[in-house]
Amino acid sequence: MAFVPAYVPQTELDAVNQMLMSIGQAPLNTLAVTGIKDAQFAQLVLHNSLREVLTKGWFFNTDEEYELAANVDGKIAIPATALSVDPSLVNHSKFRGLVERYEVIAEVATRRFYDREDHTFVIGETVLVDITWLFPYEQIPQAARAYIAHYAGRVFQTSQVGSELLYKFTKEREMELLGELQREDRRTSDSNFLDSDTRIFNTRHRN
Repeated sequence: MAFVPAYVPQTELDAVNQMLMSIGQAPLNTLAVTGIKDAQFAQLVLHNSLREVLTKGWFFNTDEEYELAANVDGKIAIPATALSVDPSLVNHSKFRGLVERYEVIAEVATRRFYDREDHTFVIGETVLVDITWLFPYEQIPQAARAYIAHYAGRVFQTSQVGSELLYKFTKEREMELLGELQREDRRTSDSNFLDSDTRIFNTRHRN
């Protein structure tokens, strides 16, 4: 059967195989295989790297002035996939005492906002927040996938083989991919800023 290339963004399987091949291991056909320690460790490193990189906050995984509403008890639950959450500037002075904390009731811990000034989980109203999200590997842009795969690959290769030559080569390519991701982040941020500025200008000059 002839090889048919997949013209799609890098998958998690692609990333894990890239990591495995960096240490001379054969690629997998599926991630559903169990009992292969190198593959399991590669996937763990990839997931840890994904969280670490996305925590920095990029154009594709951040929302500004995102509404978090209080429940009937006046408490605000923080989404499970939120890596960080802070009151937005528009209401920061009012809610500057809010921090993330776990409320434990009947041995069940719930991630909520806690008011350090009033010492309570009861907030009582909607809060606008700036939030950074954790997304699965295959739900982020290709530029981010490529960088994370190489970042994770360097961590994986160093722990498994420790070759200085491979480390140098991987590090150089990793920095190139980081630069590409940063340029895309700046380009998107600049575009959003210009769009916002245009909307403000048009609003001020509307008859």
